[in-house]
Amino acid sequence: MARALSLVERGASAPLSLPRRLLLANGLAILAVVAHHAAAWVLLAMFWWADSFSTVAALPDLSRVGSPSYYFLLAVNVLTRFSVPTFVFVSGFFTAYALKGAGTVRQGWRVIFSRLVWLLVPYVIWSLVIFIARWVESCEEVCQAESLTTYAQKLLLGEATGAYYYVFVLTVFMLSAPLLALVARVRGRQLLAVSWLILFAVRSLPYLSLLTGTPLLTDAPAPLLHICLLLFYFALGLVYRTQMEALKPWLGRIKPYLPVLIVAFGLLSLIDSEWFSRLNTNALSPDHAHSSLFVEGYSLAIILAFAAFERIPIPGTRALMALGGAVYGVYLLHPLLPEYLARAVHRFFPWFLAYPLALQLFLVAGSIGLPLLFMHAVRRSPFKRYYRYLFG
Repeated sequence: MARALSLVERGASAPLSLPRRLLLANGLAILAVVAHHAAAWVLLAMFWWADSFSTVAALPDLSRVGSPSYYFLLAVNVLTRFSVPTFVFVSGFFTAYALKGAGTVRQGWRVIFSRLVWLLVPYVIWSLVIFIARWVESCEEVCQAESLTTYAQKLLLGEATGAYYYVFVLTVFMLSAPLLALVARVRGRQLLAVSWLILFAVRSLPYLSLLTGTPLLTDAPAPLLHICLLLFYFALGLVYRTQMEALKPWLGRIKPYLPVLIVAFGLLSLIDSEWFSRLNTNALSPDHAHSSLFVEGYSLAIILAFAAFERIPIPGTRALMALGGAVYGVYLLHPLLPEYLARAVHRFFPWFLAYPLALQLFLVAGSIGLPLLFMHAVRRSPFKRYYRYLFG
């Protein structure tokens, strides 16, 4: 274990303060989010658009299942899932930090209200942009708009696009933050234990479904499931910030084991995801939507590593920290970009689909680069005073 620890710290630059490490974590997490969404479209192209660049007997074409590019995309799909737990942990940490500076309950609620404004105003704006974009798409045939009630429900629950569920979950946590922060100060271990048991129960249900042959969770509301799965990480951020000094000795004891745990849980996550995909006989093509407790262990080990290690040997640290500073804007702007870029390639350059790794790199670069360029342009334009309203 000591050797693993020395390998992690060897070659790292100057030590980083905890806030800078969390900024780095956010930058790495948003890169992971974009890579995850891009990989989904590359896998779709591999199976369902194969007739655009080769001769196939039928669709989906599964001839590349088991190839190096397939396993690379599987790894990207699974190993990037630490991203949202990381976002939630960092949000919990800085929420506790902000609330500590509030001397009274009223001041605490002012802090929460201020943070919610900068969270929700950009979210509403870009949700409306997505609604309009989808309506424009429908006009290729017959323009179709959903009812105002449907739009309102999607806006309320973070369903304008799949990635926006995170905003709904974070809003719920922020509204609960003054109470949760109080519990974190006086009953931190109990809060973590209860939230972990909730997470464990939800993640165990797919295995129970497999054993009993009875589908579970099929009728559970998705927003409730997301809250159950992410509450632990928000609570962990709160507890770590409020009891940091007390937790440092414990974190120091487990520090040598964290690199090994990251690798071990990562490998188990890959095996588990591929195993579940092959059990899913109803899917026409491989489906890696299943997540597991192995992924949660992997995510938790990464989060604790950012908290424990002052020297983090990640290439491009400065760029990632700069990206971490723009994380919310990129998160809001990127969801449709992998889809639109992949569809553009499919239509105009179908031969490029034959190179999945190059396509993955192109989608990631475009889905991060375009939002950053737009954000930079707004910052340098006469509209710079609206920057926070657009990007938080």
